[in-house]
Amino acid sequence: MNMTNNINEGQIWWNINENIAVRITNVIPCTGVWVETAEGVSDCETISFNSIRKASDDEIEAYLTRVRELRD
Repeated sequence: MNMTNNINEGQIWWNINENIAVRITNVIPCTGVWVETAEGVSDCETISFNSIRKASDDEIEAYLTRVRELRD
């Protein structure tokens, strides 16, 4: 089960197509999500719910570490 029924803006998920952790910026009901990478790249392209999965703890930590590195 993909668990996309529990998705919320601001959460870190894994983009299966791009093989990268992303932050959810917008949830479009019955359609998909918009996301942002750790580098702040957001293409405003809808990604289907089938193309994301819940990120692991390690993936979330790597995303947050990258955000901190870029901020400093």
